[in-house]
Amino acid sequence: MTASSSVSEAIISRFPASLELLVLALIPIVMVGSRLGIRAAMHPDGVADSVFGFFSIVGWATPDYIMALLILVGSFSAFGWLPIGSLSVALIKDWNSYTNSLIIDSILNLRFDILLSQLANLAQPVLTLFLVHSAYVFQISRATALDVKKRDFVRAARSRGVSERTIMLKHVRKNVLIPVVTVGGELFASLFTGLAFVETIFARPGIGRLLTDAAISVEVLTLSGCVLLIAAMMIIVNI
Repeated sequence: MTASSSVSEAIISRFPASLELLVLALIPIVMVGSRLGIRAAMHPDGVADSVFGFFSIVGWATPDYIMALLILVGSFSAFGWLPIGSLSVALIKDWNSYTNSLIIDSILNLRFDILLSQLANLAQPVLTLFLVHSAYVFQISRATALDVKKRDFVRAARSRGVSERTIMLKHVRKNVLIPVVTVGGELFASLFTGLAFVETIFARPGIGRLLTDAAISVEVLTLSGCVLLIAAMMIIVNI
């Protein structure tokens, strides 16, 4: 690619694929990570806390590309699954592209078979990002929950006979989500960093793979365009 128009077209066509992956990974990362953190804080140093804490340390210490390779090798050895990247819309009859996002376009085209196939294709990369980055949310949620448990309003609820489970789910959980949202920009940045490895390993046609291919081919314009997009996303998320 040598023309700026070609670079912008490539970025526009690939950005929806990366956004699909980011959103589908971010939802379970926040929901599951925060819930497990609260669950661990209910009984500090208990079995659940020790087990979740161990796996969170392992997950956070494992680079995205190592986790991706482990999932790739494991899924192929156990089930014979190999990443097939993304479906080619050129092979789909009567297909209309509206957003370049297969998930959204499959819904708009009422092709739910394509939707299920695309979700299946995203399972491995989503699992990779989830296992690595949910550990960060878990640690923040657990630390916040333990701090909130010591506050006066929680002690007052406990003195009124409210069960520990109700206290954690009704009072503590709302306060746990505040720091999780606060570090959302940092979490988004770390997810975007992992895209280059995950999309390349699982043959996903997104911004991360475009960035990797451009770096290998020394395509300066494409590299600059991808970096500019990522920087803009970081600024928007942190506003």
